[in-house]
Amino acid sequence: MANNQSVRRHLDAFTRGRIIGKLEEGRSVTSVAAEFGIAHSIVSRLWRQFQTTGTAIRGFSSDRPRETTPADDRYIVLHARRNRRQTAGEIARHTTQATGRPISRFTVARRLQGGGLFARRPVRCVPLTPAHRRRRSLWCREHRNWRDNEWGRVLFTDESRFSLSNDSHRILIWRERGSRNHPSNIIERDRYGGRGVLIWGGIMLGSRTDLHIFDAGSVNGTSYCNEILLPYVRLFRGAMGLQFLFMDDNEPCHRTVAAKQLLECRRLAARTLPPVTIRELRLALQDEWAAMPQQLIDTLILSMGRRCETCLAFGLAIHQNDHQARRRFVEWSQNEIAIVADFQKRILVSDEEHFWLNGYVNKQNCCIWSEANPQVYVETPLDPEKLTVWCALWAGGIIGPYFFKNDESHNVTVNGDRYRAMITNFFIPELNNHDVQELWFQQDGATCHTARATIDLLKDTFSDRLISPGNLDL
Repeated sequence: MANNQSVRRHLDAFTRGRIIGKLEEGRSVTSVAAEFGIAHSIVSRLWRQFQTTGTAIRGFSSDRPRETTPADDRYIVLHARRNRRQTAGEIARHTTQATGRPISRFTVARRLQGGGLFARRPVRCVPLTPAHRRRRSLWCREHRNWRDNEWGRVLFTDESRFSLSNDSHRILIWRERGSRNHPSNIIERDRYGGRGVLIWGGIMLGSRTDLHIFDAGSVNGTSYCNEILLPYVRLFRGAMGLQFLFMDDNEPCHRTVAAKQLLECRRLAARTLPPVTIRELRLALQDEWAAMPQQLIDTLILSMGRRCETCLAFGLAIHQNDHQARRRFVEWSQNEIAIVADFQKRILVSDEEHFWLNGYVNKQNCCIWSEANPQVYVETPLDPEKLTVWCALWAGGIIGPYFFKNDESHNVTVNGDRYRAMITNFFIPELNNHDVQELWFQQDGATCHTARATIDLLKDTFSDRLISPGNLDL
């Protein structure tokens, strides 16, 4: 009965008539309610309505009509996604101008919530350049497989400034659930106004340093060595031994010659009233630091592996359309595997690759580390000789390799004509030893692969069993 009462149901006209008929026969309200499985109050109100008005027909609601149409709702959500920092009042004014009908900011807020957008405070971080992002991605790749005992040897340190003034300005953005760290929902900043203090602290698995407050309000190379490295870091290094790892950022004061000589190791609850003076702020920070649970620090350090995976997941430079196409392909593959258990074993996966004879791989892998510009020039050939190799592999073995050469036996790159010549003269003859009727052929979206002549040639052999961009209707 509780479940029936929690969901509001409307009785149809036929059921209402049956209930009135049974009540006119002299049945009690309780027995009729039990027979139809509805609440006693519903039957009572229906009988009272019949006795008063002479009818049991349900009256229509007198609620006012919606102020917006479905098209208006889509316009409101789209407008908020294009500029997530607009207030509901600003969106309401734009919508009113566009539609010619007055719309309140409360209506806009309801429509945005219906579209999955909610008003939230944005995440704030320091600005990151493309070089910063590349280095962070590389660092995460190098440390993604570290275990807990390896992270437990690292002393994580950093400085931070705390100001008396609040710089949030109550800025809210419209965002979807679970998208807190999306780049479009982050506000970058690097300036903190007002009076404040600069503090330093270090944490590691099972321990932490004391919270240090810089009396000068700033830090340079000398103060970093005298106030941080000598009294704190060297003590931790002496206790940990050779397994100790020290981690800081790339602030200029961290990279001075004196700091490197001192280290000589491997780097790697709300208050009721806010503080109003510098002294109160210093005391408040020390209290918060001492009250921080060690379990919170341990959980943070043990999550480093997961954080590396998340950083890599958000850092992949894949176009939005590629995400959708890959998702459709994965869903299609899952359906095929559900039908044919060994479907993945029947796919011929193919690709080409360039190999330079002079050992060249990528110019970004050649770095010269120096404290100043080394002014070093590296001579490289204008057109280094290279090989272009193709091969295909599947569960039954490898077909290839095939080296692309011209009639004079000179190494050449691949184009549409050379790719089709390889298929005709090398690949198809190699398939004579296999059951082609059961094999699928896969290739990427290179121009020479997706040319119409190439697709037609492959379809003559594989029919519809061709996995290539633009061929499968996914």
